[in-house]
Amino acid sequence: MAWRNWFDISRHVVNCSQALQDINQRLRQEIAERREAQALVESLARFPEENRQPVLRIDHRGEVLFANSAARPLLNHWHCDAPGDDAPRQLQVPLAWQTRIDSALKSGELVEEEYYLGQRWLLVTLTPLIDGNYVNLYGTDITDRKAYEKALEQRNRYDELTGLINRHVLYDRVDQVYLSANNQRGFALIVLDLENFRLVNSLLGHQGGDQVLVALAVRLRQQVDKAVTLARLDGDTFAVLLPFKVSLSLLATSVEGWLSELGKPLDIDGERIECQMAAGIALGPQDGEDARELLRHAHLAAHRARQSQQRYHFFVNELNTHLHRRHQRLTALKDAIHNDVLLMHYQLQFDAFGVAVGAEALIRWPQPDGSMVSPGEFIPLAEESGLIVPIGRLALTHACAQAAKWRQSGYPLRVAVNLGAEHIHDPELPELIEELLARYQLPARDLEIEVTESSLMKNISQGRQQLQRLREIGIEIALDDFGTGHTSLAYLRDLPAQRLKLDREFITDLPHQSNNQAICRAVITLGHAMGMTVLAEGVEREDEYALLKALGVDEFQGFLLARPMPSSQVGECLKAVSSAPPVE
Repeated sequence: MAWRNWFDISRHVVNCSQALQDINQRLRQEIAERREAQALVESLARFPEENRQPVLRIDHRGEVLFANSAARPLLNHWHCDAPGDDAPRQLQVPLAWQTRIDSALKSGELVEEEYYLGQRWLLVTLTPLIDGNYVNLYGTDITDRKAYEKALEQRNRYDELTGLINRHVLYDRVDQVYLSANNQRGFALIVLDLENFRLVNSLLGHQGGDQVLVALAVRLRQQVDKAVTLARLDGDTFAVLLPFKVSLSLLATSVEGWLSELGKPLDIDGERIECQMAAGIALGPQDGEDARELLRHAHLAAHRARQSQQRYHFFVNELNTHLHRRHQRLTALKDAIHNDVLLMHYQLQFDAFGVAVGAEALIRWPQPDGSMVSPGEFIPLAEESGLIVPIGRLALTHACAQAAKWRQSGYPLRVAVNLGAEHIHDPELPELIEELLARYQLPARDLEIEVTESSLMKNISQGRQQLQRLREIGIEIALDDFGTGHTSLAYLRDLPAQRLKLDREFITDLPHQSNNQAICRAVITLGHAMGMTVLAEGVEREDEYALLKALGVDEFQGFLLARPMPSSQVGECLKAVSSAPPVE
């Protein structure tokens, strides 16, 4: 009996011990789980503060309830403070963001927006918690992504080598012009092809070829206005889109200028490279219905230019015929200037007593068949092509030489030379005139410079200064075509002119035009009041001449008195009438 009791007691003790062990194990497990849960809660509580991205909680009034440290730059950008700041300035976010928060709470949907913060980009997400009537704002830095997107867009829109726009962007630009009101004025699309690029690559390699393309792009940028669109279409082809506001001649002159500049030698890695380029020109909207067709026609025109060994070619053949003739005339004019073929004719000017007091120099271009090309035909061509400056220098040289000969023969005359805007604004003009006066030992008073109102309008201040320099030399200044331009009386008051020339527009049929009589009378009175001599040009009838003298005109010029003639005939005329005063 005793042994059995002892065994039962022992077994009971073992069971109790095992139970205690199990209980102890469960207690330790519960403690560990509670500690793990507590650590998780503490970690979650620290999560917003440990987050390197902005985290905020904002209520429906726009008041900041919580903000982690990473949100400080965003709050500073908003001029807003975080809860707990000492003496906060304001706790509410800007009104624009209050509106976004209100919208998110009403819709119950997430709101995302990209936001530029100084030099960083944030993707701002508003998560509405409707029960609490607030939103959680999470910011994600997407600066690197935006930089990548920008670089990708740059590659998609621009040529990586030259920085010019690519073909697809050019298509878009041309289509925009087609849709805009500007196409009523027209526009031009010019393709510029580099003809010998394979040879360049063979000589320099692809890296050297890239340097050539970059250099050509730089030169092209320097040649065109900033408003003009430039593109690189492919390896060796560029394109230019520009408003077509000028004449075909001026457009052709511009293209010739680009080709000349692009064709100048380049120094690439010690090699002298000359680029042979051809241009094709298509005019919008008439040469194509859309951008692709217009560009295709410009390419075709460039191909024709290469085939015909011309520098440029228009898509429409008739234009090429016209411009080919112009090019021939321009080449002939350049040769005439270089070979000193241009001649001077002179039209005498007389005072009220019929005495010859001056002569206007008029340039003429003799032809092989003995005919003459008048200035009205070739001067506009010279102005478009930049030849007007050497023509003006030639006219001054011939006029000074002839005036000196007349003076030496005992017939001193004032010789007038008409100069355009390019000459008047040329800073070297005074030095040139001084050199010519010294070379021919000609008194400055024997030379007169005629300027028109329109030539001064480009830069009235500079023109006034230039004329003043000429007056200091002793040169006479005449204001030509007075009354037909746009110069105000204030400009006239300040111009150092000694002579006003009444334009023929006011003189034709003067006795029967009362309005013109009033204008002539006013100009004569104004000129005399300002101490100027008044000269009437284009006098062709006796009644016009008589009335102008009665109105008080001082000097006269026109077919009635003398036609333009070679210098030899002028000398004979002076001898015949013996009208010149004796040599001083």
